[in-house]
Amino acid sequence: MRRNQSFAYSSIVLGVVSLVAACGGGSGPADGITNVPGSKPVNTLTDSEATQWCTDFVKWSKAVIDSPDEKVVNCQLVGTFSGTGFGPTGATFDKTKCASAFDACMAAPPADAGTSGDGGTTSTPDCSKAKADLAACTATVAQVDQCEKDTATALHTQAALGKSICDSVNLEAGPTKSSSQPTSCTSLPAGCRGSSSSSSGGSSDGGLSD
Repeated sequence: MRRNQSFAYSSIVLGVVSLVAACGGGSGPADGITNVPGSKPVNTLTDSEATQWCTDFVKWSKAVIDSPDEKVVNCQLVGTFSGTGFGPTGATFDKTKCASAFDACMAAPPADAGTSGDGGTTSTPDCSKAKADLAACTATVAQVDQCEKDTATALHTQAALGKSICDSVNLEAGPTKSSSQPTSCTSLPAGCRGSSSSSSGGSSDGGLSD
């Protein structure tokens, strides 16, 4: 549907990292996220390396992605969906409905606003299946980490638009050019961009499989 396309970015931010985010807690990054060697293909990581990468990622994610900006982007999605309708001549967009829904979402408690990109909540991640979950991904650690960092940058850029996102929605092209996936993510091998959500419990439209 057009309205799903119009907020593709939110699916990316909250889904693209779900493969690595199937884990929890961690320490100390050499590349900004992890000390696991960046040159190693993900599917060749040892059990301990996969667990370390996973725990490093979650620590980074909580600091960089799980931020007030994430709620803003989620609420932009809620507003965009609320403002989109279908009339006799096709799709329509009501900026006032979008703005009202955005404000209501922002005023809601965090548990109501959610962190899954669609007004829901995500489950607590678990690192115990990290190696198995990463088995199909042939990209290097550095390549996936770059996707994560570029995605976080795009998250903060879009969040800065706030409620004004309602004024920029184009039902054909999406709300803004920032809705497109970073090149560092679209260039990842297919095995790193699956749609499973068995471990994290979250949605991953176009994101990394968990």
